[in-house]
This record gives sequence, structure tokens and C-alpha cells, in this order.
Amino acid sequence: VAIKKTAAKGVVVTDANTLGFRSCGRYSRKLKHISEEQEVVRRIYNLYYYGEDGSGPLTVRQIIKLLTAEQFKWTPDLHDKRGKKRTEATKDVIYDWQVRRVLQDARYIGKQKQYSELWDCPAYLIDGTKPVVDPALWHAVQQKIAGTKRIGGAGQHLRAMTGVLRCGECF
Repeated sequence: VAIKKTAAKGVVVTDANTLGFRSCGRYSRKLKHISEEQEVVRRIYNLYYYGEDGSGPLTVRQIIKLLTAEQFKWTPDLHDKRGKKRTEATKDVIYDWQVRRVLQDARYIGKQKQYSELWDCPAYLIDGTKPVVDPALWHAVQQKIAGTKRIGGAGQHLRAMTGVLRCGECF
């Protein structure tokens, strides 16, 4: 109940350490905006929804390949603060779950998620007024993601071309 009241006041109650944001301290409830990373976040959203150079939207894997080719380092300052430490072999790897998490994170529109509810949080807004990602684009991406999810494993057990091809005797 106390966390819901705090979230309703617009105070940071989620972990602020993510692409584009860093916590100012464990109990400070303040955060720093990392503008270079926020540019990458905006680019990820645009690549996923619109694409690049009119080639159409990119998949998460294509975005990862593009960022890796550009030698983008995904929050290297947080590598030692995570539960799973990065090794020399994995320090430059961008995982698909990281990009998916960015695409679904409400903090980029100035909200924080607590108990499956979205709460306004001005600390996540640039200068307290402007979100990192346009809310209309964020919602459009959420609809696109929801449209690609499988529900209950539907389609996993169907045989290829079922209902499309028939043998010559069945006609």
C-alpha cells in the first residue's frame, strides 16, 4: 500500500538503472538522464516501428546486428552492478531481451509500472516535461508487440501447409 501511495505521488519507486537512466543512489529516489543513451532508445523505437531508409520496420535481431556493427556498448557502467556479471567474452554482447525490455518499458514515456499499473513519474521526463519517446509511438509499438505474441502456444503444433494442400484423391 505504501509503494502504491508513493507511486501515485509521482516519486521514483522502480529501479532507475536502465538504458538512458541511472539511479542517483539507492534511497535518493532521484535519477540521472543519460542523453546519449536516450538518443539510442529513440532510435530503437523508430527502427522497430518505421525502419531505416524506407526499408521497412526492423526486427529485434536486425536492430541488435545494427547496434553491434556500430560497436554500441550497452550500459557498460552497470556490468559490475548486475546479478550476472559480464565476462570479457560477453561484455560487448547485446541480448534480444534487452532490446525487448526497452521497447516495452513505460519509463520512456514518463511512467513507472508497479503492481501491473502505470503511474505518472515526472522524474523520467526530460526537464520534467518531455518524455524520451513520443507516447503515440510508444503505444503503437505496444500494439505491434501485442500483435506478434502467441497466446497459449497457438500455432506451435500445426503442421506446415495444413489446410492449404490436399492430395489428388481428396478433391
